[in-house]
Amino acid sequence: MLQKSVVTFGAGRAGRGALGDQRLWKVAACAAVLALTLGAEPLFSATAASSQVAAASRPAAATVIKPSVLAGWPVARVEIRGNRPSDLTAIENQIRVTAGSPYNRAEVDVDVRSIASLGRFVTVRAQVIPTEQHQVIVRYMVQERPEITSVLITGNRHIKDKTIHEVLLARTGGAVDQFVYQSDIRAITKLYRSRGFNFVRVVLGKKSLAKGIIKYEITEGPRVRINDVSFVNNVAFPDWYLGFKTDTKSHLWIIRSGYLRQNDLRHDEGEIRKLYQDRGYLDCRVDHLLQYDPTLRRLKVKFVIQHGRRYRVGKVQISGNTVFSTPVLLKHVTMRSGKYWNHDLVKASQQAIADIYGRAGYLYSQVEPQFAYSSRPGIANVTFVITEGKPYHVGRVIIRGNTAVQDHVVRRQVRLFPGGLYDTVAVRNSVNRIHDTRLFPHANITPIGNEPNTRDALVTLQQGQTGRFMIGAGVSTDAGLIGQVSLSQDNFDITDWPHSWSELLHGQAFKGNGQFAQILLEPGTNYQLYKVTFAEPYLWDSPYSFRNSAYFFTELFNSYNLNRGGDRVTFGRRFGDHLSTTLAFRGETVQVGNLQSGVAPEIAAQGGWHLLTSVKPGISYYTTDSSIFPTRGIVASATWEQYGALGGVY
Repeated sequence: MLQKSVVTFGAGRAGRGALGDQRLWKVAACAAVLALTLGAEPLFSATAASSQVAAASRPAAATVIKPSVLAGWPVARVEIRGNRPSDLTAIENQIRVTAGSPYNRAEVDVDVRSIASLGRFVTVRAQVIPTEQHQVIVRYMVQERPEITSVLITGNRHIKDKTIHEVLLARTGGAVDQFVYQSDIRAITKLYRSRGFNFVRVVLGKKSLAKGIIKYEITEGPRVRINDVSFVNNVAFPDWYLGFKTDTKSHLWIIRSGYLRQNDLRHDEGEIRKLYQDRGYLDCRVDHLLQYDPTLRRLKVKFVIQHGRRYRVGKVQISGNTVFSTPVLLKHVTMRSGKYWNHDLVKASQQAIADIYGRAGYLYSQVEPQFAYSSRPGIANVTFVITEGKPYHVGRVIIRGNTAVQDHVVRRQVRLFPGGLYDTVAVRNSVNRIHDTRLFPHANITPIGNEPNTRDALVTLQQGQTGRFMIGAGVSTDAGLIGQVSLSQDNFDITDWPHSWSELLHGQAFKGNGQFAQILLEPGTNYQLYKVTFAEPYLWDSPYSFRNSAYFFTELFNSYNLNRGGDRVTFGRRFGDHLSTTLAFRGETVQVGNLQSGVAPEIAAQGGWHLLTSVKPGISYYTTDSSIFPTRGIVASATWEQYGALGGVY
């Protein structure tokens, strides 16, 4: 007979004497086998027991129910025991076994693991209980972790409780978890060390842990400041340069805290080592020494540099090249045999070789420098290993992300054209040119597609803020009080007139064509300037440019006033990407008025209205990689302004 919470192995009453003892022994043996089979394997480390079957305490027959017999029995119900009411829903969400479904031990095991993964329980186990109706009851037994009733901090004098609580994981109402309080101890220690308490000690109060009280006991120790940073055995760089490149700094009142940070030390060791290795000290090692004064409040940091010998370049070789000959490629390699090793020259040579392939359309070519120590001491060889691939042509040029800028404004900066070679150098230059428009803070060109010999160029843009409104004021002894109001638009469109006042007020008009417009107002007590500027960098998408600036300027002196008003018109012409010419015309009226007694005779002689004109030709040559933040290249320009060329004698 199967009882509610036990497994029986037969029916009827047990006999007496030897036969009864024999039956009892058999039942006990069967129960042990069944328990070991279903309950001996741990499912979740030490905290999650495997499924178990409760054995009968008083079996009534010798018939044995094998564990496999329970497989497929219907689940009568699922029970959860040992949990707090607040955790019931969380546990139920982890259970897959449902009433009415066939029993499957694997599913029960998964449930045990899932419940244990909640991290709220010390142990999780499952019981499988047969019933008289040949069904099973699946019971999940949990032992709750203690609930955190409070989080206390003691011993902190220099850092407030609120600041410490912000870095803690432990929260009132959560479960007491070893991972949580160990993480908190590390976080508190890191916080204190970041503020100069290098000898801080944080321990957990164990006595209150059973009551759910998390208590962090802090021993702060002395606060340490760095009063000197030095570099031992430094032979390659000035000490000030290494000090500039490293993050570990000595204390400087108000300006620098001078606290010691372990992360900074590790970073600085790596930075110094890299600087030396880039200069040819390939075996360089860097360590640090900390020297505390007797009070443990002052510290000297010494970076000890074991630089070793400085290597020279041995053989410079190229492998993997079939398209371009080795002599052709070596002409672009700046490293030379016998010279000191220099990592910057290695990178420059790598890029130069890559650009040769890139200009020929070898889109996926790779150039990797490989170093090898020579048998001769102090000599290192380098081999540039080339994976050539094959050349590709440009399919389509696709532009995405220009939500407020017309396509042609972007296309005139892109140096890739459908049908042409997919030039990776042109890709790099195109990205720089797009940045120079100041319309897009981020731009990228990516090859896409699966055609055998072509790739589309996807130009991905991030639209930036192109309009600016600035207001300010200042005062000086010469100009007096002066204000400034500036309204400018780098993405102006003079043909985009508003259809309503709403479009104008919400900035939806006069925008989209990449032109420049500015209204500048500088009112003041002694000095005033008013100017309106319009510029078209590509007149009708041609290499010609146009710029016009109308202005009025006045300045008050003690004995006279000076007024200027005029206009400057400039035409430009580009010849390729590096050469341009300009021709500017200027017309201006000048008035010297309100002459007072005592004015200088030279100024009095210039009283009244005058006409001023000039012609100003110019030429510029530029090879910089960026007009905003250039890192290489040159800029050379020359101008000449001839006054009176269009009339006017002033």
